[in-house]
Amino acid sequence: MPLQPDEAAAPQQLTDAQRAELRARLAHHQANPGERGVSMHELRAKLLGADKTPQPSP
Repeated sequence: MPLQPDEAAAPQQLTDAQRAELRARLAHHQANPGERGVSMHELRAKLLGADKTPQPSP
């Protein structure tokens, strides 16, 4: 069922913990602007378990 226009535009409320995590991540990024981030492809692969690369045999 697709979202209605008013539902899609409704702001999502963050919990205090989510807000604190977001602020901490933003502060880290601002303090380390040259640090490589994670691409959406890498994030999806990690979350979906698709990053399971074969490990070499001992």
